[in-house]
Amino acid sequence: MNTQKAILKKNWTLRGWTDLPHALVNIKDGMVLQLNPKEYHVASACNGKTNFNSFAFHGQHISILKQFINNNIARYCSSDANILDYQRYKIASTFRVHGLLWSITGRCNLNCKHCYLGHKFRKIELNTKEILNIISQLKESNINSVSLTGGEPFLRKDLHKIISFLLNANFRIPLIMTNGLLVGEHDLHYFKEINLNTDFQISFDGFGFHNEMRRSLDAEDLVVEKIVLLKRHEYSVIISSCLTNFNKRSIEKTYSFLKNIGIKTWRVSVPQNTGNWLKYTNHISFKEARDIYNYIFELWLLDNKPFNLKLGPFFNSEASMRYKRNELSTKYDIYSCNALRFTPYLLPDGTLLPCTGFTGSRLQGDMLNVLTDSFKYAWEHPFMRKIVSIKVKDLFISNPECEKCAHLEKCSLGCRANALTEEGLLFGKDPICCDAWKSGLADSLYQQCT
Repeated sequence: MNTQKAILKKNWTLRGWTDLPHALVNIKDGMVLQLNPKEYHVASACNGKTNFNSFAFHGQHISILKQFINNNIARYCSSDANILDYQRYKIASTFRVHGLLWSITGRCNLNCKHCYLGHKFRKIELNTKEILNIISQLKESNINSVSLTGGEPFLRKDLHKIISFLLNANFRIPLIMTNGLLVGEHDLHYFKEINLNTDFQISFDGFGFHNEMRRSLDAEDLVVEKIVLLKRHEYSVIISSCLTNFNKRSIEKTYSFLKNIGIKTWRVSVPQNTGNWLKYTNHISFKEARDIYNYIFELWLLDNKPFNLKLGPFFNSEASMRYKRNELSTKYDIYSCNALRFTPYLLPDGTLLPCTGFTGSRLQGDMLNVLTDSFKYAWEHPFMRKIVSIKVKDLFISNPECEKCAHLEKCSLGCRANALTEEGLLFGKDPICCDAWKSGLADSLYQQCT
């Protein structure tokens, strides 16, 4: 009998959690593929040693193997080969979690009007030993990706060490969020040397108004220089802009610059009603925001979609398939937010939140700290489970009128953090999403985009 062996490709690993015992995880793009028992049997046999022509495998197993080969998950090998140690099956004794957004410092070189952290964390920064302790906990929980933010992450003197440690432990770092002002040539040369493949999200609130929003005299000129620098080093750049009464008049000039420089994504949204923004009352109205969102979209569509576009919490040019899927949902027995379920947020002091939007909320004080407790305990705590496990049908108790709304299947009552910070109700409806769908804006954008 001829032997037929196969081996997992190097970017695929076998992982599991208590609520998902068997999965394939791609360490390059973060994709997680749930495996049934037969699929796991085949995947675990893709070890370079097992003969698929033995009696342990039948026709259905071979069909699954062919699917793995066709989907670039595994390859045939003619002689004995070994999968790498990090690819071997490892199950975490906690609930499923894929990634983490981590504020590795609360310190910042700016004091922005709309900073969600506010003043509470401005002097808080864990030491290197504490950072490495947390990274070890994340590894034990089978977390695949860690995105870094602050404060301003480039204020940390050990930033290079933290990034190197994460990469050496086979974590993805898909995103570094920064105001950009401290990014230097030496940083980018070092990142190339260690093969850091990441996107940089830069905060830029528009020409003529960036300094006002950042409460700085020279932030605008400097951030434009840094965006150009990142592009010169061939890094993907995501721009995050807050839409306010301060900067709404600079939209066209800002759009033209971002289009010409070749950014990857432009994210535009109104500031969340938390942190420093609570001090200001001159907020942009829903109608004004709708008009500007629509204007940006028209510019973008006319230019044949030069970059990915995200408007508020309701439109994402990369998510047209999600729009269609939600449109077909009928039972509402679906989770309110998958980001809450699988990608939590870590504050500068080590407190674990469901996402950044819960920062400064009345629920923050009930969350646990991964240093004084542990990541596993904080993630499995009943209060955390209650929030991340909210389903759309659970929201009807507080919002009975929404159950009969024509837009329910698309909006799903919106963002839980927005409902909490804008309305004060975790189980309330997101007024921003509600306005976008009821006004017809969100429907119009998706229909024109697809």
